[in-house]
Amino acid sequence: MQRLTWGVLAAAVALNACQGVTEPQNAGTGMARLPFTAVTPTITMTDLGTLGGSQSAAKKISPSGVVVGYSYTAAGPRHAFLWRNGTMTDLGTLGGSYSEPYGVNALGQVVGVAQTPGKYPHAFLWDDGVMTDLGTLGGSLSYALAVNERGQVVGYSDYNPLSNNTHAFLWQDGAMTDLGPFGHCCYAAASAINNRGQAVGSGPVGGGRDHAFLWQDGAMIDLGTLGGRLSVPVGVNGRGQVVGTSGVDLLTFHSHAFLWQDGAMTDLGTLGGSESEARAVNDRGQVIGNSSTAEGQTHAFLWENGTMTDLGTLGGPLSRSAAVNDRGEVVGSSLTTDGQTHGFLWRDGAMIDLGTLGGSRSVAVAVNNLGQIVGESSTAGDLESHAVLWSIGPPSLPPPNVAVSTTPP
Repeated sequence: MQRLTWGVLAAAVALNACQGVTEPQNAGTGMARLPFTAVTPTITMTDLGTLGGSQSAAKKISPSGVVVGYSYTAAGPRHAFLWRNGTMTDLGTLGGSYSEPYGVNALGQVVGVAQTPGKYPHAFLWDDGVMTDLGTLGGSLSYALAVNERGQVVGYSDYNPLSNNTHAFLWQDGAMTDLGPFGHCCYAAASAINNRGQAVGSGPVGGGRDHAFLWQDGAMIDLGTLGGRLSVPVGVNGRGQVVGTSGVDLLTFHSHAFLWQDGAMTDLGTLGGSESEARAVNDRGQVIGNSSTAEGQTHAFLWENGTMTDLGTLGGPLSRSAAVNDRGEVVGSSLTTDGQTHGFLWRDGAMIDLGTLGGSRSVAVAVNNLGQIVGESSTAGDLESHAVLWSIGPPSLPPPNVAVSTTPP
């Protein structure tokens, strides 16, 4: 396990403040020089390693800092892993060759999909060293996509082995409940659940239309659209606010980010372009996503109280947000001035380059309320890509051009 600690350069949202962003150099010597920024947080970057293969990626992090993701094994197939206190644990499979996680809660319970001996994908719940097959609704496949702090799991499963049609499900206390189809015909899937047990998903409502739904108190509520044929939710917070993306008309097929609450769907607009999408919402009602700009670029945004803020980039023409915590800290990835993709942290009006493990690429995908960030990064020479954990500390004031160690302890 490798640790990198430095006062990371801050790249301000405006392009003229990004000109000092550089890539760590001379990684082969174990030392790197980074430009100095007056007051920046101290960021510790930890290489979580792999399960024996050359690639791993972190996907989610719990409130207490438990990391889940996937890694290729020495034998080849990729397995779900759980990383805690410096140790990466292989979660195994359900008897087949692969597994992949999609969620983790504060209890360290992990959900996802794993292959069975019959080579079917089944939803699983991993808890305290044991992977449990959640079964199906009568068919041959199921996927668990999210778990809340009460251990309630949502996802989708086929209900007839002779067809590929699926229903959304809720699993709790050892039983899988069919939430039914949604509106019309063939399929539905639940993709997120809050701690009140409210679940969101989507399915067909007839006429070639798919709508987002909110499931609560045993019933599915059609959230409608912004005027187009489709709406897709991506998250629901503890207040029951739902965010996602919806078509805005039947002619252009343009889509916008939306916020649904109290029976009404609100168009969050764009950053001057024609398209936007929501990616997540925190318990304060802050929405993050991505939008086209008037110049035709794609930028990450933060929406709050009716205002959409452009989070800018790390100097290149593109940024994409992935997650936000309840402190309003946003993580994602952006192109730099030299065309590389780097993970970023945005807070207090500034976008901070999270750097890499010595390669040219990193991506940040999740952040908890402790400010711990997870994702993946290429290593020196871009020969491998490893799961990483960034830990954010208080500001540091090193001397200009401080040399920082990249040598494993």
